[in-house]
Amino acid sequence: MEVLLDFSRGFDALLLDRISSCMTAAPTIVEQQAASRVLLAFQERSEARSLVIPILTSCTHANSRFIGLKILEGMMKDNKTPISQENSDMIIQMLMGMMTALCADAATMQSQRLVLNKCNYLMALFIVRDMQSLSSSSQQQHLQMNMNAIFRMSETSLLLLQNSFEIWSAFARETAPKSEIIPFKEQDIHYYILREIFSTATNRTTLALDKTTTRAFIATIAEYFQVVSINHIIEMKIPSFLLQCLSQKAYYATSLKVLADLLLLASQQSRSDADENAAVLAGVLSSVVAIIPNIMPSSASMQDMFDEAEKLVTNLLIFLTTALRKYLPFMESQSQQQQQVILIGLGYIVNITSIDDVDLSLQCLQFWRWFMASLCAPPQNQQRLAFYHPVVSRLCPVLLPHIVPPPLFLLEVGFGSHIRALPLSYTLSDEAASRYGCVHDVFGMASLLSPTSMTQTLLEKSSSVIRSTNLKQLCDFCFCVYLIGPHLGPQDTLLRTCISTLSARLQQQQPPISSPNSKPAGSASS
Repeated sequence: MEVLLDFSRGFDALLLDRISSCMTAAPTIVEQQAASRVLLAFQERSEARSLVIPILTSCTHANSRFIGLKILEGMMKDNKTPISQENSDMIIQMLMGMMTALCADAATMQSQRLVLNKCNYLMALFIVRDMQSLSSSSQQQHLQMNMNAIFRMSETSLLLLQNSFEIWSAFARETAPKSEIIPFKEQDIHYYILREIFSTATNRTTLALDKTTTRAFIATIAEYFQVVSINHIIEMKIPSFLLQCLSQKAYYATSLKVLADLLLLASQQSRSDADENAAVLAGVLSSVVAIIPNIMPSSASMQDMFDEAEKLVTNLLIFLTTALRKYLPFMESQSQQQQQVILIGLGYIVNITSIDDVDLSLQCLQFWRWFMASLCAPPQNQQRLAFYHPVVSRLCPVLLPHIVPPPLFLLEVGFGSHIRALPLSYTLSDEAASRYGCVHDVFGMASLLSPTSMTQTLLEKSSSVIRSTNLKQLCDFCFCVYLIGPHLGPQDTLLRTCISTLSARLQQQQPPISSPNSKPAGSASS
């Protein structure tokens, strides 16, 4: 094996293939490890850089080709060994030939995925290099020629079209701006590529896109959100295309996530809520709200939907919260139909808040904290508060299961000596502290905006809680009443009743209440 590292003997493609085969197929682990060491040493030798073209043209084993591609990647990234234009053209032709062969059928494409991905990435790097050196018309023509070659290749089969999406996605990632400013020449090139991709995929006449190809296409569009302006994206009618995909069950979750990314892009690129695309993008929210009943029938439980399609529900939440944070003031100033869209969207977020999932509920609570703060901010508009009152009223009972007392809550409300019987001294994690802060703010502001609804919610809850034998449940409920104390009046009697009941239980030597982070008590402590 060591003969491979003696470059004075000349390059032996058959030897490289044999050692590459030993790395995975040798009968013993010792032989496999020895082959791996030799191949790694070969790849790191500077002399190997002159052998890239012989490796890619003469070797047949997949591992050998992958080594050649890794050597080429190193050459392109460190620029210590410049690649001439002639060799670049030759290598690009070889890469395209390899990609065409590897995409001959789905089985080959899957089994050779590692080599194929490396080919795609290197093609993207060649395009990046061409784009960064556009100092003459000949270089511009060369860039155009290479891009057109990829477009032409993608028109011959669905597998090659899928593969071209991988190339253009890698290109977008490699050229994503390090700051908010994208150079004009790069904006033009990215816009041209996205336009061609979109045209190729949506105007196909000989091949219909299958589900796998469509998902890959949607993912590629999302990559270009970082390098193409929102104006160009709307000009190409990409939002309309994504809404069409959303109407098909196979693309529910993916389309929602990309639409949320689109709204986030608009938020980053615009300097004002009154940007020129507000009407179009607010219309996207209206269209999605109109489609949601087809995605989530009203008869279905939101918890059941989450259990069956977690990604779908999560992406719906991301889309709705992103859209409302961005376009709530704009839509409030529009027609009654648009205003009803706001209420429907908030209603879905209320339903999602009821789902028993820690991460999802924290996202919901963070949104409600922002929303409640916007309602409570001075100067308060009574008409606006009345408009959102039904939403706040629906939210109040949904919030109760999310209330968790902070450490030493019972000491705060004054249980005196009985605090010693309760193991509530614990440290909040960062996540729990964030959750507690959201709950505290949202619960307090909801009580301020809708005291009647909150009082009614607590009164309805109190009868079952006080009769309960679950001391933890009673303690949580006491904290709910304590938390909204600054905003309500009649709750004082309710709080005293809860405290008296809990004190009586403690005097009867009931088992201690478990803290949120503590383990169940053992038999000795019971």
